[in-house]
Amino acid sequence: MKAKEKNYTPGSMSFVSGFMGTRGDVGFFMKADFKKAKKIINTLLKQSKEIEDVEMGLDGDWECNSMVVWENGSFEEYDCYEESQWAEPIIIVNYKDGSNESFPAWYREIETQSTTEVERKLLN
Repeated sequence: MKAKEKNYTPGSMSFVSGFMGTRGDVGFFMKADFKKAKKIINTLLKQSKEIEDVEMGLDGDWECNSMVVWENGSFEEYDCYEESQWAEPIIIVNYKDGSNESFPAWYREIETQSTTEVERKLLN
């Protein structure tokens, strides 16, 4: 298990910016995986990491779609929007020393048509 990034600040952008931005539609839905998030958290706890809390959400839509899923030894079921074609579901593990690590917490659900394919069909 390797962290995606250390001391990471997740982003937020508009829906349109998400689709039209550099990442755009990745061609499939990334579905938030709370079971994977719990497994990562439990692994870190077994490694004696001193965790303050853990947030889970969509990186790119963090302000509207994120929540604390672990705090004070207790899990809270993830209850935000759980899939996206452009905003990656991640967890941010906040440590007691003030640092953090981010981990991807999703699985590939279903294929989608890319925006350009849809546009091409509409124009023809």
